Amino acid sequence: MMVRHRPLRVVLPFLLWYSRRIYCRLAGEAADQIQDYQRSGFAVLGIGGMGASPSCGVHQHLRICSALERLPQLDKPTVSGVEMKAIIRDTVNPGRGLYMELLPDEFDKRGVGVAMTANDLVSEGDG
Repeated sequence: MMVRHRPLRVVLPFLLWYSRRIYCRLAGEAADQIQDYQRSGFAVLGIGGMGASPSCGVHQHLRICSALERLPQLDKPTVSGVEMKAIIRDTVNPGRGLYMELLPDEFDKRGVGVAMTANDLVSEGDG
């Protein structure tokens, strides 16, 4: 009988908490840089994210725990792009990723207006 341990359920909340702390600092630094560019007369056209990313998703993000739990089900040494895309499609949620959800607050604190756009990873071709 195989016993499945779920260390991910124990470790992931800590990793997410830690990631948010780091991303909060990085979002503040990015907002400071954009503010500096704008004050210097440059136009900042936007921030680009990656659709379905757990951190950089703008309109959708990956449910990282669900995605990671599906990997062992593949049960083989190599995985195709098609298989990975299926996991991504099945574990994506609407909403921003960890980092991208922090950026608008940092922009607002500084009065910075910047559009956010994303590369749509989910709708790209399989392979």
